[in-house]
Amino acid sequence: MNEISTYDGMNVQNSRNIAVEYNVPGGVMRTLMYLMSLILPIGLVTGVYYSTKPDYQSKVFGKNCFMLSITPLLTTIIVLVVGLLSMAVIFAIKY
Repeated sequence: MNEISTYDGMNVQNSRNIAVEYNVPGGVMRTLMYLMSLILPIGLVTGVYYSTKPDYQSKVFGKNCFMLSITPLLTTIIVLVVGLLSMAVIFAIKY
């Protein structure tokens, strides 16, 4: 009894030979998840969760959520470092 389900042209099986289907959010839900990934750190958890799924669409969705969640964090760190360095330079010039 070897059941295989197709998910967007890909065959997906689990170790017990039972058909598995992974539901990647689509449409409005996908857009909301991307927006939430930019604003909240939920994208880190969502990204790791969907990246561990075996199908291609889940991996792409997880990677996108993860990257969208990391981007504001890196931007904040860069802005803080540049701000602190500019304050140090201004302080050194002034005194």
